[in-house]
Amino acid sequence: MINIIREFISDWIKSLVILMIIISIVDMAMPNGNMKRYVNFIVGLIIVFSIINPFVNWTNSNLILEKEVNSFRDKTYNESLFVVQDKQIESIYLSSLESEVENIIETNTDYSTEFVDITTIIDDEGNFQIDEIYVDIKNKNPSSSTDIKIDKIRVGQGKDYKSNLSEEPEVKELVANHLQLDKNKVCISIGDKGD
Repeated sequence: MINIIREFISDWIKSLVILMIIISIVDMAMPNGNMKRYVNFIVGLIIVFSIINPFVNWTNSNLILEKEVNSFRDKTYNESLFVVQDKQIESIYLSSLESEVENIIETNTDYSTEFVDITTIIDDEGNFQIDEIYVDIKNKNPSSSTDIKIDKIRVGQGKDYKSNLSEEPEVKELVANHLQLDKNKVCISIGDKGD
């Protein structure tokens, strides 16, 4: 910024010095008489305009610069707003799909859902597509036996739903058909079969 101001003042002083030299040459070449008064008046106006003009141009360039900065700020603000909106849309889409999967399973089978996890990807057109669905279900009416079944405990594993031992193909097919997905994208694991 300091270099811009320094360059502005340097150019302004150079143009004023050149103008003064030209005016001095014209003043020396002008004969004395009535015309000299009018020429001095016009030269004075030229000097005033030469002094004021750079400041007027500089304030106009500042206004243009300010418009550009505001335009850039608005553009980046809109882009960040779109990112936030996309995340909100994805969140609403996923929660709606999860509720739909829970409803399908609980109304059409003897199972209830423990949790549903849906992962999505964004296609070339910017639309969400289901990548995989993991559903953990359990029997609604477990047997009333007093035996306690303890599954293998896995420590240090995150969302490794595919490692569960049992899977219900009917529920998998029901979910895949309802959502019009490939069966390989649906993984159903049964937490309690009620044995």
